Amino acid sequence: PKGWYQYRIHFYTSVDISPEALFQFGEQEVARVKAEIKRLQAQLGYANDSASFYRHLQSDEFYITDKAEVLRRYEEIKTVAYANAGKLFKDTDIADIAFMEWANADRFTPPGRYEPVDNNPNGVAVFHFNFFGNRHNSRVMDWMFIHEVVPGHHYQWDMFTRLPEQPDFKRHFSYPGNFEGWAAYVEYLGKDIGLYRDAYAELGKWEWDLVRSTRILIDVGVHHFGWTKDEALACWKKHVAGQDEIAEREVVRCTNWPAQALSYKVGAWRIEQMAEWLKKENPAAFSLPAFHRAYLMTGQAPMEVVEKNIELFLSE
Repeated sequence: PKGWYQYRIHFYTSVDISPEALFQFGEQEVARVKAEIKRLQAQLGYANDSASFYRHLQSDEFYITDKAEVLRRYEEIKTVAYANAGKLFKDTDIADIAFMEWANADRFTPPGRYEPVDNNPNGVAVFHFNFFGNRHNSRVMDWMFIHEVVPGHHYQWDMFTRLPEQPDFKRHFSYPGNFEGWAAYVEYLGKDIGLYRDAYAELGKWEWDLVRSTRILIDVGVHHFGWTKDEALACWKKHVAGQDEIAEREVVRCTNWPAQALSYKVGAWRIEQMAEWLKKENPAAFSLPAFHRAYLMTGQAPMEVVEKNIELFLSE
C-alpha cells in the first residue's frame, strides 16, 4: 500500500517527502555523481575509453592482499584525519578507535562497519573492514573511514556521549536520517581533513555515492512504482558501471529493507540545506565548525526537529 511506503519513508528519513519527489531527487543525484566520475575518468587519462577505464578499475593493483598492510593504511588514514579535524570541528579531542577484520565476512558483506565502544568489552570502539577473499579494495578506504569513523559515525557517537544530561527516553531513540545522513554528508568533506589525496581515492567516494543514488531509484521503483526484480536490476545496470558483482545484493537489500537506503542521501541533502540556509541568513557570522557542533549537539533527533532547533545550539 502506498500509505505504508510513505510511512517507511518518513520513518527512515524523518523528512516529509513524496515518493515522486524522491525519485526525481535520485535522478538528479545519479546525473551529478556520474559527472564527477566522468571528470575523474578524464583526469586519469581515460576520457574517451570507458571500457578500458572500468577494466583498469577491476585490476589487481587496487586490491590489498596483506592484512597487515590494510591495518597500516587505516592507521595512517586515522593519523591524517585526526590531525586535520580542527579544520571542520571545534571539538578535536576524539576517542581512539581500533581496526579489525570483519569476522565471517562473505561476498554479500558491506565494505566495513562501526562498532561503538559500548558494544566492545575491550573498552575501545572498533572499525571492522571486509577482508573476504583475503583482499580489500584500496579505493574504499578513505571514504569508508570518513563515513564509519571520523568525522562520521565514531565522531558523532563520541560527541553524543558528551552531551549535557538529557531525559533517559531520548537516549533510547535514533533516527537513520540523522546518523546515516551525517556520515554521508561528511564524505563530501574528505579533502578538508586531508584525505582523497589522489584521484583514485576520490573516485572511490563517487563510485559508492553512485550506488547510494541508484538505490533511491530502485527503492522507490520497487515499493512505489511496483518494479519487478528484473526491472530493478536493469536500473542498476543502466546507471552503475563496473559493479555488477553487487547488483543482486543491492536490489535484494532495497527490496527487503524498504526505505532504509533513502536515509543516507536524503539526510546528507538536508544537512547541506541547513548549512546553506544558515549561511544565507548571516553570512558574516557563519562558521562551518560552529554549524557542525550545533548539528551534533542537537543529539539524536528527527531531521525535522533538528532543522527547527539548530539555531538554538549555534551560540553554545
